Amino acid sequence: MGPIEAMKSGFTKTFQFSGRATRAEYWWYCLSVFGTTVVCSSIVAFLFPKAFAWSYEIGFYVLNLALISVTLRRFFDRSVPKIIACILAFAPIYLYGLDLLLWGVNGFEGPQLIADDLNNPDNLRPKILSTFSMAALYAISACIGLAMFVLALLPSTPSTNQYGPNPTEVPS
Repeated sequence: MGPIEAMKSGFTKTFQFSGRATRAEYWWYCLSVFGTTVVCSSIVAFLFPKAFAWSYEIGFYVLNLALISVTLRRFFDRSVPKIIACILAFAPIYLYGLDLLLWGVNGFEGPQLIADDLNNPDNLRPKILSTFSMAALYAISACIGLAMFVLALLPSTPSTNQYGPNPTEVPS
């Protein structure tokens, strides 16, 4: 499967959260989404800088819905249990939201702000906790990302599994 077929398959199966996806379909679709995002974001940011933020968010969620679908189907191709596949597929969105929440609520503005507040211990403690929580969040994100990467690299489960027939095998 090439990039054009992968994009067609990804978008036509956006709301299909069952079945299996081959490695080629998954990786070509991921590459296509990345390329589309970079090109469209660059064009919109250049031509319409004021509309960039909201248009980027809309595109982000539309493409991510299709990406979650193909990711779940790829994990199903590897016979990953549904609960683990759902946790891994939806984790980046949850962690992204948690990232925004921690940065926004704690008002963390970087290490320089912490260094400036060394003389005021009342303001220092929340910022240090925010730094550690962000580091923990990024460590968890890295572990989940590595697990997703490894699962996506592994070959298909041979023959039929609980999620359907092997998409790479020709029916006889």
